[in-house]
Amino acid sequence: PVELINEFGDVAVDEDAEDTVIPLGTDLILGSNYFDDVDKFDNPPDNITITAEIIDSDDPSPETVSVVGADLVLTYAANENGSATIEVTATDAAGTRASDEFTVTVGGVNDPPVITGSDQDIVEDNPATFTDISVSDVEDSSLTVSVSVPDGDGTLTLSTTAGLTIESGADGTNEITFSG
Repeated sequence: PVELINEFGDVAVDEDAEDTVIPLGTDLILGSNYFDDVDKFDNPPDNITITAEIIDSDDPSPETVSVVGADLVLTYAANENGSATIEVTATDAAGTRASDEFTVTVGGVNDPPVITGSDQDIVEDNPATFTDISVSDVEDSSLTVSVSVPDGDGTLTLSTTAGLTIESGADGTNEITFSG
């Protein structure tokens, strides 16, 4: 019969982490780092098959758990956090089973806001309206945005429906700073 010889340890990672790879052992026929089979030296040997599944989860991370070769691989969903219970089961050729459970906790990370837009040319002494500027944050839909232009280089008017308008005030190339 197959038996658990070492318990799996809990796993804690931050959101957007690379896959976690847990080596199960180099020889699934003769045994692994976590399971063994007293019948492994029978002729023919009693092969061990290892499977894994998410049995309880409060969020979609980890997204998948799978056995790849002799490794247990945990794959995480982008921008997701939470915890899940993973069950790993070893089954021998006779159908006897041994299982272990462990917890995977994915901690949230505060991603910075994303500001998108493009450079725009403004004709001197004419107002310019920017409508292709957007600010977003995957964790927060309620953002505080500040916009500034150097003193004497124009006047800013911000409208949530018509975009950002800069009134005339200076010549040359200047920078407008957005922060969120």
